[in-house]
Amino acid sequence: MKLDEISVGLPKEIEWQGKKVKTSIFKSPVTGSKKVSFTNIAGDKQSDLKVHGGLTRAVNVYASEHYGYWKKELGVSELPWGYFGENLNISGGMFETEIYVGDRFAIGTVEFEAMQPRFPCYKLGMKMGDNAWVKKFLDTRKTGFYFGVVKEGVISKGDAVVQTYQAKDSISMDNITDLYLINKNNRPLLKKAIQVERLTPSWKEYFQKQLDDLP
Repeated sequence: MKLDEISVGLPKEIEWQGKKVKTSIFKSPVTGSKKVSFTNIAGDKQSDLKVHGGLTRAVNVYASEHYGYWKKELGVSELPWGYFGENLNISGGMFETEIYVGDRFAIGTVEFEAMQPRFPCYKLGMKMGDNAWVKKFLDTRKTGFYFGVVKEGVISKGDAVVQTYQAKDSISMDNITDLYLINKNNRPLLKKAIQVERLTPSWKEYFQKQLDDLP
């Protein structure tokens, strides 16, 4: 696997539907090496820490291969990296169906851990100029996901991405999306999810409630 691009962005205010909105969804590719801390990449800052950022959502990752789908969907020949608000574009296997909670990866001198899928807020619709885009994005299941940072360091475009740990008895990013959006009554998968050691407490609580509410 390879790191194809690093994109960052700082908070800014834009007007949307008559209101001023603070957002960091507008990312731009950067050159050179970038330092990665436990909460973000140098030059990047999340706007609303209630739903973005923190130790379990430090870096937004997206499979480079998904861009082929979106180019066709949007009817364009080119799309800039970071277009959907992600920080890292990685090729060679960063698919939601193949990445599990707790998997770890080395990029440059940084070690990352896959933590949870990305579920975009209304600001993606704002960027695309259409509120319906949030549902459209989720429905494709090409959501991307978040890395937490296990070891701080430096990354550079073109770095190899090496899996250093494969989480056993875990669930995939797509499993979480499936439980959240579609198969909410999947009792076996819900039971498995709440047993995953590295799944965040908020997701465990959510899935436990789903399980408790089943007839």
